[in-house]
Amino acid sequence: MIYAAAKKSTLNAHYTSQEVIQGVYDALTHIGFQGGRVLEPSAGIGHFNGAMPANLRGKSRWTMVELDPVTGGIAKALYPNAKVLTLEDRDHTGEGRKNFYAKIKYNDWDMIVVPQSVFERIPD
Repeated sequence: MIYAAAKKSTLNAHYTSQEVIQGVYDALTHIGFQGGRVLEPSAGIGHFNGAMPANLRGKSRWTMVELDPVTGGIAKALYPNAKVLTLEDRDHTGEGRKNFYAKIKYNDWDMIVVPQSVFERIPD
């Protein structure tokens, strides 16, 4: 199961450089973000969490979602105060998927970290 999950994740796995992450935080701070509830639905090992400026870190609560259980386990070890959700085999069924996404769907988020490709899917 672990090998299959890791192999499947290679299609979407990517790395965001610290410079880009810092630029995102600079922009968020500029528009008034001062911390809050943060969702990262494609967390990897948590670069955005780890690079959060110190003045925001103490004022933010993270929920991180990772498809790959090994990568999610690394994120859990690195950020024990974050809520890290990983998909199990049961979460890939129709009912399991619905229950999994209900864990994150009905929350009031102050910041959501998503890749640019998500915005490309938003209709005009």
